[in-house]
Amino acid sequence: MIATPAFLAGCNSGDSDGRLPLDDTQNDDDTGTPPDDPGDPPVLNPTDEDLDGDGIPNEDDACPRVPGDDPALCDDTVDTDGDGIPDQYPAIEPYIGDGLVNQPWDNCPQVANPSQSDLDGDGTGDACDSDQDDDGVLNSADNCPMVANPSQNDENGNGIGDACDPGIEDGYSCSVEGIYSPMLANDADTRAMTSVDATHCLLGGGDLGSLLCGVQNPGYLTDDDTDNAAVIYNSDLLGLSTVTLNVSTGTDFVYPAGNRLGVAVRNAPQIVQLGLLTNGGLQIRTLLNGEVQEETEGSVGADLDLLGLSQVIGGDDFEYLVFETSLPFDSVEIFSGGFELVSLLEELEVSRVCAAKEGVAP
Repeated sequence: MIATPAFLAGCNSGDSDGRLPLDDTQNDDDTGTPPDDPGDPPVLNPTDEDLDGDGIPNEDDACPRVPGDDPALCDDTVDTDGDGIPDQYPAIEPYIGDGLVNQPWDNCPQVANPSQSDLDGDGTGDACDSDQDDDGVLNSADNCPMVANPSQNDENGNGIGDACDPGIEDGYSCSVEGIYSPMLANDADTRAMTSVDATHCLLGGGDLGSLLCGVQNPGYLTDDDTDNAAVIYNSDLLGLSTVTLNVSTGTDFVYPAGNRLGVAVRNAPQIVQLGLLTNGGLQIRTLLNGEVQEETEGSVGADLDLLGLSQVIGGDDFEYLVFETSLPFDSVEIFSGGFELVSLLEELEVSRVCAAKEGVAP
């Protein structure tokens, strides 16, 4: 027989034999009268086999979730929804010592919820909380009911908010509150910044290039206006001119392996149809500490896997080039140059670069 710890029972019960007896060592005389100080509350050690930790296995415990073996502690007079959690804390230890007696216990007293899960920590259990993530949008209308997203952004329009949409089958979604978020200068995690290498532009290039080759408004790539775009231009058709636009983290933040990188560009279908991502005319690269990790041409490091095209909402004719990455990175580089560059792509507009801050790809 398993010994039971001492509890002070404070409710009348028709099954008094099931109550935990007073510890004789707590009596101050031979009359059995409890002292003013009943001593330390019992030590409970909850486990999966003994949920309340009172030393009585669940299968033998009249109230598996309430310390003690008294069915009156969890019958329908004190547990309205019958989930094993009383509506209020009963007058037993350790609740007497903790000053919890008659305070609310069940966070959904009218709805059975033995797990007592409370996602937003507002004191109302998920089972009866009309706004589980506490974002101000009721569950019935929330496109991410388990993830706070008060703006309800849904860039790909598939009915699943960006904040909880990890897939790309219905279109890549990128937003500040989303799983995939843009690399922005005002992002506290990344403090993204841009740089341009136009030193190999035809006819001499300065920091931003020459009349025939360079980058206009590189800072537009990391501002929070999604309608803005940096413009990479390169009129060289002989492979003599190259220009690179880089966006990198300005902190120690590193994007994890197993990611999906989205680069929003204009004329994306044309880029893919002409094979410009594999013939050297245009390359997307990921880097870590200045070293190339993966790229679309695949000649350095591992090959950056193009998953396809996806629309970007809010920008005319912009689409995402979506890549699956397998290595961590802290910067993304867009390179224009090579012998296969064609006149149709003398200008390439790039509005943003997005990735997940936590790994998502299988």
